[in-house]
Amino acid sequence: MDNINFHKNSKVKELIESVGASILFLPTYSPDLNPIEHYWFKIKHQINASFVLIEELNS
Repeated sequence: MDNINFHKNSKVKELIESVGASILFLPTYSPDLNPIEHYWFKIKHQINASFVLIEELNS
């Protein structure tokens, strides 16, 4: 989990622990360790690949 303030809230911590899970905070500025960042990269790549370039429109 990233280190944003509301993830460190005691109610959030209690809720997570109430279902038997534990919290593991990621080091600051380490998107390579955050699995969701890999998915965002793939999604952005697919979106960008679906657009036509200006050069292609002009030809």
